[in-house]
Amino acid sequence: LLDVNPGPSPVNVTIAFPQYAEQWSQELQLVFESERLNWVAGALYMDTDEGETRLVDILPFLPGALNSATDNTIKTYALFGDLNYNLTGELRLNVGLRYNRDDVQNTFVGSGPFDGQSFDLDSTQTEPTGRIGLDYTTSTGTMYYVSVAKGFKSGFNDVGFDLQGNPEPAEVEPEQLMAYEIGMKSSLPGDIGIFNVAAFYYDYQDMQVSVGGIPLLADGTPDPNGIPFYTTLNAGEAEILGLEATLSVVASDHMKFEANAGFLDTEFKEYESIDDFGAPADYSGNELPRAPEFSGNAAVTFDNLAIGGGTAAVRLEYQYRDEVFDNANNLYELQSTGFVNVLLTWDIGEWQVSASGRNLTEEE
Repeated sequence: LLDVNPGPSPVNVTIAFPQYAEQWSQELQLVFESERLNWVAGALYMDTDEGETRLVDILPFLPGALNSATDNTIKTYALFGDLNYNLTGELRLNVGLRYNRDDVQNTFVGSGPFDGQSFDLDSTQTEPTGRIGLDYTTSTGTMYYVSVAKGFKSGFNDVGFDLQGNPEPAEVEPEQLMAYEIGMKSSLPGDIGIFNVAAFYYDYQDMQVSVGGIPLLADGTPDPNGIPFYTTLNAGEAEILGLEATLSVVASDHMKFEANAGFLDTEFKEYESIDDFGAPADYSGNELPRAPEFSGNAAVTFDNLAIGGGTAAVRLEYQYRDEVFDNANNLYELQSTGFVNVLLTWDIGEWQVSASGRNLTEEE
């Protein structure tokens, strides 16, 4: 019950988006291994069927404001090969190639006043992708690596709006990604743990971004004059620059320490879209949604503790996430969070008793 209208009675908003999905796949591989050369070649077939119904009632004014059914079928065919070749005892070349074809059928039937046009559309998408990289392993076991990879995410047809907010089928183009990474993986002296670090750069073209929802007023309540909608559009260009580090140390027979940290710098380089009201909007220069600048966690585990004829373990964990924007318009910010979690286990004979708690400090 939401009191968003000037009349004496509240507005009852009911939203239901039940979904279904079914997938079948088969993959065949031919694998070869020798002292200097390893490779795999194969073929893949996958059949995916998924969809949902969308029902939004705004009572008493707009029963069935949204009342629709969506069905999406994707048949995927792929040929792929991957090769690892030891150029020397320390230096290895890694190469992979893949050819992918997606036959996509999207069906939408809507009868609500804000559902947009019904459609039944087919598309075929083909894309070659691949990777190339080098890794160098020192005599102490530390590995340094660099890689470049190309990936893509299939496009599809969806319920959408044009830049004037008029309903029409939205053709979502395939999402393209070029990923560059350099890093190091190492074991600590005495094999007491590991330390890994990596830097990466992601260059997206036609990034697929969800837009819409129930339009909100400045205080966060639904706008009674707004028209609810939800669709996916292509952002022109987006970039992600990231750093990651992982440390794991076995300090003693009864204590282990783990930590990892990440940094992200994200930006829509080019993104002309529509806002929650269907009006034209330019989000170029904005940050990507749900992408914290800093995040990480640290944990200490005390295990193999002899208690009551059994062995017990205690794991204490702290998880941190920096503030993030809720969506691409960068208007609403989700505040930073720090969660304290604990896991207790006790093994005795054939039995194990465990208890866990998440967010013990009740962070909101």
